[in-house]
Amino acid sequence: MYCWSSGGAEYARNSALEFGIESCFTGFLPKPEIAIDDLQFNQWRNLLQVHPNQCDGNTIETYKEKIVEQQSKT
Repeated sequence: MYCWSSGGAEYARNSALEFGIESCFTGFLPKPEIAIDDLQFNQWRNLLQVHPNQCDGNTIETYKEKIVEQQSKT
């Protein structure tokens, strides 16, 4: 997973450190200003959008389970 922020890569890294989840990420990136794709983000397969305030108590396995659950609904 990658963590990104419109505040930039360093802000993304610092936010992950603040929430104690930095080890979950492969890297930290600035959020893109333009995305060219044939699908809206909410239509991406296997995309799970999570707010940092909702991370407490979750693990990578928890998120994988949520993606599988999401897939079964489609």
